[in-house]
Amino acid sequence: MEKMRLVNIAGILSRESDSFMEDSECVSLDEVLGRIVRSGCFHIENSRDSVENLGNFMTLPDDSSYETLLGRLKSILPANEIESLTANCVPDIGCCADSLEASAGFIDEIEIKLKEITGSISTLESSISRHEKELTQLKHLHGMNIGLERLFNISNIRIRFGKLPISSYQKLEYYDDKTFEFVHYDKDDSYYWGMYFTPVDSMPEVDNIMKSLYFERIWLPDFITGTPLEEAEKLETLLKDNKEQLDILKKEQSRILNENRQQLNKVYCQAAYRAYISGLKRYVSVFNGEFLKFFFIVGFIPENKSAEFESLFKDLEDVTVKLKSPTSEPRMPVPIKLKNSKFAEPFSMFVGMYGLPKYGGFNPTGFVSLTYTVLFGIMFGDLGQGLVLAVLGFLIGKKFKNPLGGILTRVGISSAFFGLIYGSVFGLEELLTPLYQLVGFEHKPFEVMQQINTIVYGSVALGGVIIVISIIINIIYRLLDKNYTEAVFGNNGIAGLVFFTGLVAGLISPILFDIKLLTPLYVTFVIILPVLAMFLREPLGAAMRKEKYKFHGIADFIVSNFFELFEFMLGYASNSLSFIRVGGFIFSHAGMMSVVMMLAESASGAVTPAAMIIGNIFVIVMEGLLVGIQVLRLVFYEMFSRFYEAEGRAFVSLKFNVNS
Repeated sequence: MEKMRLVNIAGILSRESDSFMEDSECVSLDEVLGRIVRSGCFHIENSRDSVENLGNFMTLPDDSSYETLLGRLKSILPANEIESLTANCVPDIGCCADSLEASAGFIDEIEIKLKEITGSISTLESSISRHEKELTQLKHLHGMNIGLERLFNISNIRIRFGKLPISSYQKLEYYDDKTFEFVHYDKDDSYYWGMYFTPVDSMPEVDNIMKSLYFERIWLPDFITGTPLEEAEKLETLLKDNKEQLDILKKEQSRILNENRQQLNKVYCQAAYRAYISGLKRYVSVFNGEFLKFFFIVGFIPENKSAEFESLFKDLEDVTVKLKSPTSEPRMPVPIKLKNSKFAEPFSMFVGMYGLPKYGGFNPTGFVSLTYTVLFGIMFGDLGQGLVLAVLGFLIGKKFKNPLGGILTRVGISSAFFGLIYGSVFGLEELLTPLYQLVGFEHKPFEVMQQINTIVYGSVALGGVIIVISIIINIIYRLLDKNYTEAVFGNNGIAGLVFFTGLVAGLISPILFDIKLLTPLYVTFVIILPVLAMFLREPLGAAMRKEKYKFHGIADFIVSNFFELFEFMLGYASNSLSFIRVGGFIFSHAGMMSVVMMLAESASGAVTPAAMIIGNIFVIVMEGLLVGIQVLRLVFYEMFSRFYEAEGRAFVSLKFNVNS
């Protein structure tokens, strides 16, 4: 875990002035915030948490001037132009930029030049889109050679144009007794295109019937009066004219933008940067003295960046930087930045999903990376499929920079290793036999379906080892926290460790070593005394702290602790047996691949390549996902629940992002 330092930054905001917002007074603060952001290692905190008890401190008023500038730019520029400006924005642009007035004046000029053109472009684009939809509708009515105006002017008949699903068309015969008629003029794979007409008095009832048949009405524009074919030709001419006008306007818009592109990029980046800096001022506290105004900034930096960070402010005479112990301010929990090996780094994603440890606690990423990789490999052991996962993970990590790619690469290699032990390559169980014989084996070292007891007992034993390691980790960190109740007398403390290991050793010693450990003396000291210690953990813990324990009723104490103790005992058994799923997935994988092989074999006994490929893809995707989830469950519920407390919050360094 990265060691942190608490940083206090103080400086003079202004001298003998009542105003906070004039640029001449805020340059120092803006410069300090700019250097903090460019350091790339500062986690900012709300400084009011440090100074609220000192009095006479206040916050700076909100300044949305640059947010307004950005909004104006985005309103007059096309979306693709905004994307271009964003892509070319310089992240570390300095705060010594054009004044707010100069930037606003430039935007005024651009707005005048572009406003009319942009409005015309928007109007034309809407018109083109609408006319294209109308043209599509008319083309489906080409079979109707009658003027639409004549139909619309019939006084006692109402007409609806639209499309009716093919499945609904067959149901029209159920309504033969109703006074309406549906006439279609076109048909495609999904719809009949046409119209229905009915007397005015029947229109509400018929509309409901057609709605129940999923008839989708088409609204024809008012200017359409002739036949569909004639009106389609008119629309095509109108569309052509609109598109030509749109092309002319866009060329003029591009010319104006190209002429001002350099200044646009400068103003856009500066506005985004200054808006970001202004947003950070909500974390700043200000002391309003009689002649001076001071600003106060608080945050955290990694300890190894201390000297580099301090050097950023050496040339600012009015600014002081003080580094303090990270725990010197109790109201500010120290943010967490995990420091992992290259192998373990991708697995920090899983730790983050569960929650970060508190500062000074145990970083479980290394433990997770090892156990997750080994357990996945055991449960999904196949040389060919493991290599496929490894290659897939490498490609995902390289292209998308996603930690899941690194995880897949590691578990894929583990799967390939255990697949080499199991002798399985894409489900072909005898393919590696010549290799084993070459190195001196008569046959492959491990036959899954013939060593069921070994796998079941081995899975439980592996679970027991992981549980013991988890308990030891818990003991160490509880002792460091001086939580002696849990470290010594808890179910995941020394008492629990003695009980669990002692009981397991007593049960397996006659089977493995023909030694009977469960003698009266052994049971008394290794089984009964730890159980009593867990039962009396709270009074015993208070005694270790040299405090007096207060009973709130003997009966309540006995009943509640009895049931808690019963839960502990049940937990030891269920947690250990939970690891049987490791062996279960070994059998599951072997069984699924035997089914794939059976389906892939043709009548002649030869293996069909296509069936083999499809079957292996199915197993890799489905079983790989299931194994990944089950191993994660073992990590979270069987390991983390014993020693891990996710009380931390992530270290987030300030970083200017033009899209934020």
